[in-house]
Parts: sequence; C-alpha cells; structure tokens
Amino acid sequence: MEDAWSTNKERVVEHLSAQNLSHQQLAMFMPAHEIAKFPMLDAHRGESNTEVLARKLKSAKADTWEESKGMYKSIKKIGVQQPVDIIHDSKRGPMLGEGHHRIASAMDVNSNMLIPVTHKNPSELGWS
Repeated sequence: MEDAWSTNKERVVEHLSAQNLSHQQLAMFMPAHEIAKFPMLDAHRGESNTEVLARKLKSAKADTWEESKGMYKSIKKIGVQQPVDIIHDSKRGPMLGEGHHRIASAMDVNSNMLIPVTHKNPSELGWS
C-alpha cells in the first residue's frame, strides 16, 4: 500500500515539472524515511545507517551535545525547521552531510515527517 507521500508526490512532481523547475527544486522537502536511506557522512567505520541513527537519537534525547539542546522536544512539537544537507557526489551518489540528529529525531517521532533539505555538490564543501 502506498503512503500519502508517494501518492501525492507524483501529482506534485507533475505540477512543478510543468513549471520547468529542476530536480533539486522539486526536492526542497523529503520524508525522513527517504533521507535515512542515504549513506551518512557521520558513520563510524563499518557502522550501518540504523546504528548511526540510534547513536544520534540517544544523543538528541539526552541533550548531551550543546548544539542539539532541546532539539528532540522541538522536533516532536513543531517538526524539523533547519534544513539538512544532501551532498550529491558523482561517484558515491547522494549522502546525508549535515543533520543526522534531526533525521534521527524525526524518524523517531514520525518517519513520514517532511524535512527541509538543501542540495550541495562536493565543490561547495571544498572537496576535490
């Protein structure tokens, strides 16, 4: 059974495509569960996405990291407000660059939550 996002996404994409918008403009928001599938730059050697998200969720709920103080409660109340970074590498494909705590929190609250995203290429980050 398709979820509401899959059903509506086709209509939204068709409507926006008719306006000559690029693929990146179409994906200004993505469901948390789709972002969670991307390889994660914050993964430790051999760590799976599930393990990364569990580690980040534990940190977000514990409020142990200064930059994520109150993040989980805020996301539970009003959703993700700050975009996460999706990096598009020509060799490795799309990857989650910044926003691991936000994605972990959103996945725990509602995996269908729409997350604002920014798209970057490696050259914007100084990668060669």
